[in-house]
Amino acid sequence: LKGEGLLRLKCPYVASDGEGEINMLIRVIDELADGMRENDSSVVLQGIGIGVPGLVRPNSGIVALAVNLGWKNVPLRKIISDKFQLPTFVGNDTDVAACGEALLRNEKTINNLVYVTIGTGIGAGIIIDRKLYQGSHGWVGEIGHIQVVEDGLICKCGKRGCLETVAAGPAIAGKALQYIRAGYGTKILELVDGDLNQVTAEVVSTAASQGDEVGMAIISDAGALVGKTIAYFVNLLHPDVVVIGGGVAKAGEILFKAIRERIVETSLPMMARTVKIEPSILGDDVGAAGAAALAIRQFLSNPLAGAK
Repeated sequence: LKGEGLLRLKCPYVASDGEGEINMLIRVIDELADGMRENDSSVVLQGIGIGVPGLVRPNSGIVALAVNLGWKNVPLRKIISDKFQLPTFVGNDTDVAACGEALLRNEKTINNLVYVTIGTGIGAGIIIDRKLYQGSHGWVGEIGHIQVVEDGLICKCGKRGCLETVAAGPAIAGKALQYIRAGYGTKILELVDGDLNQVTAEVVSTAASQGDEVGMAIISDAGALVGKTIAYFVNLLHPDVVVIGGGVAKAGEILFKAIRERIVETSLPMMARTVKIEPSILGDDVGAAGAAALAIRQFLSNPLAGAK
């Protein structure tokens, strides 16, 4: 209940047919459960919390749509609860991350928080008056699908010019490849030993942190577009803090500087000056901690919740 991780397991994501991802999730839960019991035989699992990058119906635990996973109307809660015979709670990944950040920050001065994740996709979780805001159907914060480039690239959602097409991890890697193929000199090529298949947003971020001009330009451009989108939140909700997480956030101050500058340029001055823009305090554990927070909160408030 203190938010301390007891066991961690990371698995590389390999795009599959949708069913493969579910089987991988089951294997991960199995391995974590076995590992916890090996470390402490007295451990009794009370429930399972899962964060999914997509639209989740919170009451039923059905994943209505997860574009990056190829899921549509997947009854994930029932699948997992049937398999493990445990209360299971399913939420949008950024929503659960927002819960984790709000719970573990535990600052009385923070009542309103927006968590933005920048990774394979881009999304936001919103805490208002210390409660997760879920809208009418549990589908909020899909900022990755706000159009920022008119007649831009086609997004996986089917629309053009979405934020994800220019600022998410794959877009950052794609932009780096464009620079390389255009003949620009960059440390990115050196970091991957000339293997273009190894170019990722993380590699671009590393190059940027080492002063590479191409890497810095790519990360700054992505940050400016994310900052412009966050400015909408600042003007609309005026949260106490906007927390930035996800793999791309590891780019550090180069990214954050671009985000802050664009918020100042785009938001009302008084609102921009009073909102904090901070990195996640949970880092790579934000999703797991948030999913655990989701399960703990719902289980304590209603022990019968999360059942089939």
